[in-house]
Amino acid sequence: MSPAPMLKPVHQAGACLGQVLLDALQRHPQRLAMVDDTRAVTYAQLLDLVAQAAQRLEALGLREGDVVAQLSGNRIEMFAVMAAAYIRGFCSVTLHPMASASDHWQTLQDCRARVLISEPAYAEKLSPDAGDC
Repeated sequence: MSPAPMLKPVHQAGACLGQVLLDALQRHPQRLAMVDDTRAVTYAQLLDLVAQAAQRLEALGLREGDVVAQLSGNRIEMFAVMAAAYIRGFCSVTLHPMASASDHWQTLQDCRARVLISEPAYAEKLSPDAGDC
């Protein structure tokens, strides 16, 4: 695996959540960081996933303070998106996977999400054709 690109939090002063997450990810690179239903990753691997997520979010043109919403089960990739959002100065809103589509739509409108990142099964739940909107 290639080394993670340099990743720095947007806010340098004080201990914002992004800095706390970044410090934790860098502390013990070879230790086991997370396990989900499909795999386990070390902190170094997780940091690489976070850096990739940050690059993808920035490529979407998001700016500091923009809201990134996530809708997923417990997956390593979604944690990486959430951590990337905090590190890069975006707001992270995690939608509960068991909530109704109408609750999700209301939350997305209330938080003014610029981006929603979801697993396909949950994205289908939010489709206008799903009937619960």
